Amino acid sequence: MEKWYDIPGENDSVVISSRVRLARNLAGLNFEGRIGDADAGDLIEKIADEKDNIAAQVKQKLNFTEVETLSDEKKQVLMERHLISQSLADKKMPAGLIASEDDGISIMINEDDHLRIQCVKSGSAIDNAYILADKIDDYIGSKWDYSFDNKYGYLTSSLSDCGTGLKASFLLFLPGISLANRIQKLADEVGKFGIAIRGSYGEGTKSEGFIYQLTSTRTLGVSEHEIMDNISQIVLQIVDQENKLRKYILSNSREEIADKIFRSYGVLRYAKSLSTQDATMMLSQLKLGQENDIIKFRDDENIYGMMVAIRQGSIQEIAGRKLGKVERDRFRANYLNMRMSAMELIE
Repeated sequence: MEKWYDIPGENDSVVISSRVRLARNLAGLNFEGRIGDADAGDLIEKIADEKDNIAAQVKQKLNFTEVETLSDEKKQVLMERHLISQSLADKKMPAGLIASEDDGISIMINEDDHLRIQCVKSGSAIDNAYILADKIDDYIGSKWDYSFDNKYGYLTSSLSDCGTGLKASFLLFLPGISLANRIQKLADEVGKFGIAIRGSYGEGTKSEGFIYQLTSTRTLGVSEHEIMDNISQIVLQIVDQENKLRKYILSNSREEIADKIFRSYGVLRYAKSLSTQDATMMLSQLKLGQENDIIKFRDDENIYGMMVAIRQGSIQEIAGRKLGKVERDRFRANYLNMRMSAMELIE
């Protein structure tokens, strides 16, 4: 099944994805931390029973999974694909996931709130992501009342989500800003507008392969459209800044950067053992080269998709078995060897 990241998107040389996430709780039920297993199980059953009706709203096939029954390896895969959070993976109580086959829609049940509705689109497409999330939200809201206050808006388990309950975010590929050592300066600037720059997998994580998550932090006292307009305008400025810095850096250090890119290609093509960290950085070098016509392939290769595939859980899923670290690093290298050999390089 084609994933959302297999589809080209607007500004996708910088903007990997656009995401909208809505936090919702049903009225009359205790919130996370107070809800019992029986009520949590009933909630999952209610939402799961509406899966096909929700699918009709978004015109996509949706699948339901009981998260607490999954192996640690399968949970790891779902986290790597941004379908579930660490919080949901760690749940011991009943927890559920409804997700689309392209990984673009995720409804987490009994995470930090009763529902976390998430929609992702490739490139700069935050409005399209919102339309999908809003359809799901409206349908569920038509079946059950949400916990809502006229003054504070949607009530959530965390004060940082009260109000709209909406978080808008973009996954960005920022080698130019990173190499120019301007990430902290950018973080300080966007912080003034209620926006945070975080690692590749959100709060508490580090950037990997020049990938960062730009996330709105204000939910109270602003409308959903104001949140999205604000972050969308800032993303356009970041895209412009990133492209200018790439051009400047490449004009001054093209041969040095090209050497790193082709060295990375060589290692990915022939290495016998590769860690996730090393492989991700080399793939990011390859992505930088591909986006700027330094290294050319016959086909438009999806390098971000490879970054997802080589992670700890996903590479074991490809292998079809649990792997120890040494074997995992060897399998990862072999997988990338084969991927590189299949990519026709244009001299």
